[in-house]
Amino acid sequence: IILPTTSHSRTFGSYIKQAETLYKQSKALVSNNKFTKAVQKLKHALAYTNTAKSLAFSKKEISHVADLTKRCICNIGYYYDRGRKYIKARNYYRQCLATNLKPRQEKAIKQALQIVKEKILKMLATLIIKSNPTQADVHIIKLTKEKSSGVTGKTTYVTQLEPGRYKLILRLSGYQT
Repeated sequence: IILPTTSHSRTFGSYIKQAETLYKQSKALVSNNKFTKAVQKLKHALAYTNTAKSLAFSKKEISHVADLTKRCICNIGYYYDRGRKYIKARNYYRQCLATNLKPRQEKAIKQALQIVKEKILKMLATLIIKSNPTQADVHIIKLTKEKSSGVTGKTTYVTQLEPGRYKLILRLSGYQT
């Protein structure tokens, strides 16, 4: 997300106001079950809070930015959860826990995170890879928009995978792939 460059005409207050407006718009979208659009609004709001953070001078301004950032991050997790995107929800709930939460908020986020983890476990697929002859190198690469990540091992290989697209490579010296 690219924001206009900071100039003297754009102040801390204008960035915070825009972030708060986007935050309120996300709430309205959620009430209409438009979770993806609500997440987009909150991600835009986070971009504004990041800019506002660089312009904050007083302790009160810094605290206000931190609070709004925390609300955005925690709500992104909640909106992903409601939209059944549990892996993304888990990631944002973890980020939320890294912010300065009140004990009651922390307890609620930990409970939500535990429920999401249980939902993810139910979604996992077990993959068993065997080869003849055995001891072939196994490379499993998860293909995502952000980055590719992989695991390696030797056959017979057993793993659990989250939903997604994967590339599977088996190699053994003296054999063609």
